[in-house]
Amino acid sequence: MHTSTSETRKGVALVLENVLIERRSPGLGRFSLKVPKLLLSAGSVTALVGPSGSGKTTVFNMVAGVEACPLAAVINSSFKRQAYIMHESSLCAWRSVVRNVNVEALLRSTVYDLVEFAEFCVRLGLSNDVLYKRAGVLSFGMRQRVEIAKALVFHPDLLILDEGLSGLDRVSRKAALGLIGERVDADGMAVLMTSHHAPDILALSDIVYRISDGIVSDGTSVDYLPRLHRLGMSDVQLQTDLDADYVMNGIGRE
Repeated sequence: MHTSTSETRKGVALVLENVLIERRSPGLGRFSLKVPKLLLSAGSVTALVGPSGSGKTTVFNMVAGVEACPLAAVINSSFKRQAYIMHESSLCAWRSVVRNVNVEALLRSTVYDLVEFAEFCVRLGLSNDVLYKRAGVLSFGMRQRVEIAKALVFHPDLLILDEGLSGLDRVSRKAALGLIGERVDADGMAVLMTSHHAPDILALSDIVYRISDGIVSDGTSVDYLPRLHRLGMSDVQLQTDLDADYVMNGIGRE
């Protein structure tokens, strides 16, 4: 594995090249990950797309250090503050929303701005009384919106988003994409994301990599339209104007 880092206007850019990780997991058998090149950069969104079972979540777990591998140490040295939003909520059901955030602040040995957290929740369509409700009484979509606000209020260097918008309706999804895109541009946050909903990828990402059977393809740039412009486009416009079949599936463009 070869890595290189450089400084951009917004912060660090990390390039991973010729990554080969082979491992055997109980119940899953042998897994092999091959990455010719992958870019994670401050102020930029990198997407990894592919069919279910292709290895996306395994890659994300490796990047986040959930699964031990050499990749996590390299990522951590460049992006020290991380947040990981998965499809399933990590909120403790018996604690209030605010108490969940307080516990995370303790685990991170840091503080956060409660007013900013409340503002993020409102931006995501949640009322202020949600902050003091037990997480277990919230709907799946509400819990995902809380997870997004909780991740962003700690101002991570790297946000890992593994189907973290899957429970949101169209309006909530647009609000979440807009807020994440805003923090990317304002804070210089790097994002590594995946979604089976193509418009999410096309609206937010700067570069898209495809993965199949653990092998990552060369990246496709989609930032020829400014992110702010893309976030204002409809799902149909995004899929038509940004050639969704090619970006997501490698189909077309001879």
